[in-house]
Amino acid sequence: MSTGDSNASLNSQVAAFRRFNRLYTRFIGALDEEFLNSGYSLAEGRVLYELATRQTPTAKEIAAALGIDPAYVSRILGRFEKNSLLKRMASKKDARSAYLVLTQKGKSLAASSRHCRRPLRPTSLVPWALSNACWRQARRKG
Repeated sequence: MSTGDSNASLNSQVAAFRRFNRLYTRFIGALDEEFLNSGYSLAEGRVLYELATRQTPTAKEIAAALGIDPAYVSRILGRFEKNSLLKRMASKKDARSAYLVLTQKGKSLAASSRHCRRPLRPTSLVPWALSNACWRQARRKG
């Protein structure tokens, strides 16, 4: 295969990947201003989910699990504290670290966001399935 053919194939795969990403971000509502009408962003919703599903995590663990900048996670946690969704418990092992615990208000918000997810209807998966098929086809051609 010549360099020109290789570049064309790569460009085709990149274009297919970008189409897939545009469809997927629309499908999951990643660009919506609020996560499930909660008043919080998608990143904040992801942090809230991690806090609700882990046993006393640390900020460092949350940042690592989500692949989010630790400084950004810190700002999110600060907002949660300000809004009485979260409290920090000092670690007995390491004074520099704190365990994160949702308050009752935080647990209620996390529970309500789980129940408010968009209903998934089989017809809503049609564009997803078509995009996924296009992606597989584009990868096979490359």
